[in-house]
Amino acid sequence: MLEAFYGSATIGAIVMPVNFRLVPADFEYMLNHSEAKVIIVEEGLTHLIETVRDRLKTVEHFIIGADKIAADKDVEAGNSEDRWQDYESLLSAASPDKVEPVTVDENDTAALLYTSGLQEIPKCDADAQKFIFERNKFDYRIRPE
Repeated sequence: MLEAFYGSATIGAIVMPVNFRLVPADFEYMLNHSEAKVIIVEEGLTHLIETVRDRLKTVEHFIIGADKIAADKDVEAGNSEDRWQDYESLLSAASPDKVEPVTVDENDTAALLYTSGLQEIPKCDADAQKFIFERNKFDYRIRPE
């Protein structure tokens, strides 16, 4: 889901990686607290979200990070294909035109990172665009134009 992480900055969205080892109540809290609109879940892990799906107040799009939704354990658990969209099909159906990046300030939020909430509710830390850029510059030797 590297595309989602870096692509979100292009459209001015905020990315929020979530640890799949958390309990459903933590997913519910974090997704509601962050007012998430889209969730992309790795294939085979949708059951973690299905238990709280009806209590997610702001999520509009539920996407599986898979080539296609197969008749697997997610579907056997009662999750129908019409409840989840598959990432690769969405990419295939998207316009091939280049997306014009939005203008963001270096201090705008780029990522929300939550603690695990082991002893209480998860805590949120917001990373600014400049931190993401600096991390990328270091990791990938990106140079400003």
